[in-house]
Amino acid sequence: MAIPLAADQSSGGPATMDQELTDFLFDRFVQQTRLDFVEDEASADAVLLTTIERYSNRPTAVTGNEVAALNSVSISVRAVYTDRVEDVEQLARSFSFTVEYDPAEGLDGETEAARAVLEQIAEEIFIASASDW
Repeated sequence: MAIPLAADQSSGGPATMDQELTDFLFDRFVQQTRLDFVEDEASADAVLLTTIERYSNRPTAVTGNEVAALNSVSISVRAVYTDRVEDVEQLARSFSFTVEYDPAEGLDGETEAARAVLEQIAEEIFIASASDW
């Protein structure tokens, strides 16, 4: 199996989202399956391709003074899992998740919220990919 670096087509968010999503996915598949992984996508029996399609960071609660009291990070990821031995696309769909954080936490809060979203999306992709095995 191969899990190439996620493509990032979003227009924002932490610069490391592509690597973090890929790492979360790799960890899930290594810890919870007995699959062998290869670096070269062309020689893999199965490939999981992911694309970060959307990133947003928006206020979700505002105080009486029109100041954000709560922000939310939302990310959407498209996943395509292909069994190359059987030449069958096992999974092709988008996954989205949102996490709220206190805007007083600044960039660190946003970054941690984005990591939590990516980790949850990786779990959902793993479950959807492995559900037909």
